[in-house]
Amino acid sequence: MYHRIQPNSLWNEMDRLQREMNLLSSMFSPRRPASTQSFPAINLWSNEDSAIATVEIPGVKIDDLEIMITGDTLTLKGSREPNTLTADAVSHRQERGCGQFMRSLKLPFPVESEKVEASLKTGVLKIQLPRASADKPKKISISTQS
Repeated sequence: MYHRIQPNSLWNEMDRLQREMNLLSSMFSPRRPASTQSFPAINLWSNEDSAIATVEIPGVKIDDLEIMITGDTLTLKGSREPNTLTADAVSHRQERGCGQFMRSLKLPFPVESEKVEASLKTGVLKIQLPRASADKPKKISISTQS
C-alpha cells in the first residue's frame, strides 16, 4: 500500500527514515561501554622504546587544551567553542559537539613525563611518549660458576 507524501512534509519523512536507519545500524554495530567517550578520537601505538598517540581535535585552540601524564595514564582536557551563526542563520544539522571534554587513556607502560613532546598540525595532535628507562626490558647476563 502506498501513501502520498505532501511536498512540505517530504523533509520530515526523510528525517524519520534517517533516524530509523541510524537505529538499525546501531543495533548491528559493536557497542562501546557507556563510559567511553567518542571525542576526541584517539589512536595509540607503541614499540619497545616509546608510544605515540594521535588525537583528532579540529576546532580546539592550543590555549584551550591541557595534556597531563600521571604514571602510565595520559589525560587530555580541553574545550571546543560552538560555531557562531549570524542572527538570520538557521541550523539544519549539528553533529560536531562543543563544550568541555576530558579523556584519560591507560598507556602500555610508564613514560618519562618530562620528555613527552606534543605537536598540533591540521587538527591532529601528535603526542610522543618515551618509555621510562626503569620500565624498559633489560637483558640479564648469565655467569658461569666453576
